[in-house]
Amino acid sequence: MKVDKKPASVEDSALRSAVPEDQLMSGSVEFMRRVMRLAGMLNGVLEPEFAAAGLARAEYDILTTLLSAPSDARMRPTDLARRSILTSGGTSNALRRLEKQGLVVREKNDSDACGTWVALTEEGRKAVKATAPRVTRKTSDLLRPVEQHLVEANEILRTLAAAIDSR
Repeated sequence: MKVDKKPASVEDSALRSAVPEDQLMSGSVEFMRRVMRLAGMLNGVLEPEFAAAGLARAEYDILTTLLSAPSDARMRPTDLARRSILTSGGTSNALRRLEKQGLVVREKNDSDACGTWVALTEEGRKAVKATAPRVTRKTSDLLRPVEQHLVEANEILRTLAAAIDSR
């Protein structure tokens, strides 16, 4: 993967003047900043797809996480939060909205007196299956310019996520 050494924008130039050069030399500050900026940009582009289905990104993340769950198709809220890039509070709020819409149900966890399971309803399954193709198409279109680097990029991001998660 070719690495661009020049600032790509005025923001990058401002960052270079604000952060000591020795910290930028490793590229870590710039890399993390770009990852966070791209996440925000992607969310902005995909938001209309979620909204068309009456969902927020957090709700869509939970639905897709549940859809890809093991065969019992239910998860604990803490596992949902960890796998769907949400805080526990964000997960609770999204689950409350999804439950109100009839897209998920919460069931008592018999092995944990304080815990619950979250499962997709049939309506939730239909909602995510109807929305996923549009989101996938939009994402594929956005990433087409770097398509040949996606396997390597995914491996880099997977390694980074594992390193951060193990802290």
